[in-house]
Amino acid sequence: TGSSGINAEYGGVAAIADCIKHSPNLKILNLNDNIMTPKGAIAIAKALPSAKMLEVLNMGDCLVKSKGALSVAENIKGLTNLKELILSYNEIKVDGGEAVAKMCAGLSSLTNLDLDGNHFGSEGKEKITDALGADKLSILKPGLDNDEGVPSDDEGEEEEKEEKEEEKEEKKDSPP
Repeated sequence: TGSSGINAEYGGVAAIADCIKHSPNLKILNLNDNIMTPKGAIAIAKALPSAKMLEVLNMGDCLVKSKGALSVAENIKGLTNLKELILSYNEIKVDGGEAVAKMCAGLSSLTNLDLDGNHFGSEGKEKITDALGADKLSILKPGLDNDEGVPSDDEGEEEEKEEKEEEKEEKKDSPP
């Protein structure tokens, strides 16, 4: 099997984001296991407010990282029908996970939030459960048992290097 090819670099994500913008009755969006990267996750997230009827958003294992998770959190606030949000195994750090949890705490329709397999560590997991609130903890399924822990310094440095390269590419692609 393996990851699918809607990579942000090849226009697939932009095409999907455009479709979302024109699909207000979309109920299920399953993008699981695609190499989306933060750039692609942001493009998808910015289109989400148009999908007013969205009930399920699965962006698990898409390498959205914290930057993408922050954008998802920012853009789901008006999705009053959202029942399930899957952002598992995305190399999301505490800041992204906490932002998602805070936003999800205010979504009364949400019954399932999957943030498992990210990079929170024990302190981060506590921050996320606190942000979600005691009355919403039951939506955190399957829990945070498969947390990848806080990345080592080498992994963190490598990720920062990748993000800087992505930003350079974005600036190159942007009109002056």
